[in-house]
Amino acid sequence: MKKLFASIKPIIVLLVIMLFSGSTLAILNDVLFVTPEVRTQRAIQNIYGYVPEYQTILDVDTTDQSINQQIEYENYGKILKIYLIQGEQKEALFKAVGTKGYKGGNITLWVKVVKTDNKYVIDKVILESFEKQTLMSKLDNNYYGLFENLDVTELYNNKEWLFSNSQLPVGNGNVPVSGATLSATAGCNAVNCVIKYLGENVL
Repeated sequence: MKKLFASIKPIIVLLVIMLFSGSTLAILNDVLFVTPEVRTQRAIQNIYGYVPEYQTILDVDTTDQSINQQIEYENYGKILKIYLIQGEQKEALFKAVGTKGYKGGNITLWVKVVKTDNKYVIDKVILESFEKQTLMSKLDNNYYGLFENLDVTELYNNKEWLFSNSQLPVGNGNVPVSGATLSATAGCNAVNCVIKYLGENVL
């Protein structure tokens, strides 16, 4: 009997460990779960420093089927989230994915747009995440700053699309980013999605 117990003891120990680990993971999964609403509030707070009142126009993470369908633009990417920020001036916050990056990867940006004098102007661009990009350190604040103050309405009406990194509207006409041009192009394409949306829709 002792020999039998000794032979199955390791199996019993493994079963106990598996049961304990499984139950612990299940409990932690429930405790650490973050709702889509909380993730959204954290993202907005990261941009504004606080959580202002906002209206959800589009959010792929919600279960509300009337507003959870992403908007796709061929050759550019897609928009995952749109929020109208309530305040003294009309502001909109976009979460957009730009495609055609390095190795076919993409870049996800938050794009804050302000409406003044019946036109939309890009106020801020912040990196959210990326896939397959290896030289993201080259896309620093100087790169994202190139988008700031761009008149989205004028760009759309004049068809001056930011097709690629080399077509960013900088004064001297030089390529803003060298060595990571495909990643920079993916960033441009994320902004292209916002330009196209605002050119075809009124917020």
